[in-house]
Amino acid sequence: MFNGTSTFIGNHFEMGRFSRDYMSLKDLWDCAMQKVLGMEVLVGDKFTQEVPIPWSDEVREIREDAGLMDVLSEFEQRNVKRIHFNEVVDISSEADKDKERDQPNRGIAFKLGGDGRIKLEVGQLFKDSSHFKEIILDYSIQEGFKLKRIMNERSRITSGCEVKGCPWRVHGSPTYDRVTYMLKTFTDNHNCLAVPKNRDVTSVWLGKIFETFIKENPYTNIKVLGAIILRQCEVIVPNHTLYRAKKYALKIREEDHKQSYNKLYRYGHIILERNPGSCVKLSTIRFKIDYLRELYWPAARSSNKTAFLKVMDDIKKTSTNAHEYLTRISLENWAVHA
Repeated sequence: MFNGTSTFIGNHFEMGRFSRDYMSLKDLWDCAMQKVLGMEVLVGDKFTQEVPIPWSDEVREIREDAGLMDVLSEFEQRNVKRIHFNEVVDISSEADKDKERDQPNRGIAFKLGGDGRIKLEVGQLFKDSSHFKEIILDYSIQEGFKLKRIMNERSRITSGCEVKGCPWRVHGSPTYDRVTYMLKTFTDNHNCLAVPKNRDVTSVWLGKIFETFIKENPYTNIKVLGAIILRQCEVIVPNHTLYRAKKYALKIREEDHKQSYNKLYRYGHIILERNPGSCVKLSTIRFKIDYLRELYWPAARSSNKTAFLKVMDDIKKTSTNAHEYLTRISLENWAVHA
């Protein structure tokens, strides 16, 4: 076992104890990201380290896991348990095109405010370019203006307000790992009025934002849904978009729930494999009549008790035997809302 320390963008920290067989260059980078920037594990493509060799003046550069294993083996052979790593930021020629990426940047991971609203600040870090664009879009709808995509490239994303002459502008680009995005410049100044209609408020966007509400209130009138959206987002949405948003929200993760039943037998085999001597018994609900099967799935997928009880009443009216059979089964075994 080794005791490791590391230096990353001027910050020195303790890594703790680790084994040679369970350490890689990516693990070292993930540890640095967590300790210094407070971010979760990130994916990147280049992880370079420098290791000072205590029994000589050499500083060994490591670019591959094989090189890391060689260095750790040398330390182990000399019975040296303490090792220090210097995280090296590897800047490529592509990165040089954007001057804002010449040096690694300290930042803070983006989080929603306590009231659920978005607040943008220079230095915020986002998981990737898609996450950055998603938050900027949500912010524009929240603040009531139409977003203009000025630049949308892999190396940089710049957006502004669509109103001519409005100075609002935001710019972001990747950090040293070429995945994480940072908000680099932000001009938070509007000289335009909020818009009552916004083409970025699509049925898919609404379905994702209001998924929980729609699933908990699947029978909500479209006009009521439109009024809630108007109050929260201050935009007017046509009825056909509301219908599509409701349909989209109700289908989110519906297929995943259906397909999960197909994995039960594989799950049973894993239990037997990992726990020799165990016994796995799977019981299934079989409906010989198609219309009962069509009623069962809406009951199983209901996201709240009210919707579930309504569907169960429909099943009872259709077949008392099917209703009695389902009520004898623990809800935790088949109903989503339980």
